[in-house]
Amino acid sequence: MSDRWHIGTVVSSFSRTVLVYGPESILAEREILRLVRTAQAERGDAEIAKVGPKDLVDGRFLELAGGSLLASDTILVIEDAQNLTAEDVSQIVRVAAEGPDNLFLIIHHDGSVKNRGLVDKLKKTPVEVFEAAAIRTWQMPGFAMAEAKSRNVKLDQLAAQALVEALGTDARAISAAISQLASDVDSKHITAAVVAKYFAGRNEISSFAIVDDVM
Repeated sequence: MSDRWHIGTVVSSFSRTVLVYGPESILAEREILRLVRTAQAERGDAEIAKVGPKDLVDGRFLELAGGSLLASDTILVIEDAQNLTAEDVSQIVRVAAEGPDNLFLIIHHDGSVKNRGLVDKLKKTPVEVFEAAAIRTWQMPGFAMAEAKSRNVKLDQLAAQALVEALGTDARAISAAISQLASDVDSKHITAAVVAKYFAGRNEISSFAIVDDVM
């Protein structure tokens, strides 16, 4: 499994729109955070605004996209784009197509069919797309191993499988468990036996995996 869960391409941020699209919220949140931090590093005085559909009334989007008197550069994150109004969609698509020099626009859509027209329209502009696709069951052990690696601990295949069997396929729960184990395990090597010690009883952990790990 590659480290694609944690690594992104760093490019100039402004005069740019990124659509973060898909149902895996933990991946979407991480990408948005990475994008914002990269833009901040590029232009430290940029104004940051995170807004949802309820905040975009009475032309508020165009006001935000145009920047403020105190900050000429703006990092604007539009959350819950699946719930935007038709008027907001029209304005956002137009601004995304224009690509103002002082604006970095990030749009998050949860991947549902609702307001799919926004996604289709944005893809006709120079928008970049980050796909926060759902992590499938067979991918979850690899995701767990990548999480461990990002925290400088080793999680072997048997331990990763045991963790998934214990906690299920909730990526956020897996990530939280890895974080806990990484802080608690002195050896920095998480085995299936360690997983069983911490999470026994959550779901049935394969006894074969544990015995094989001990052997």
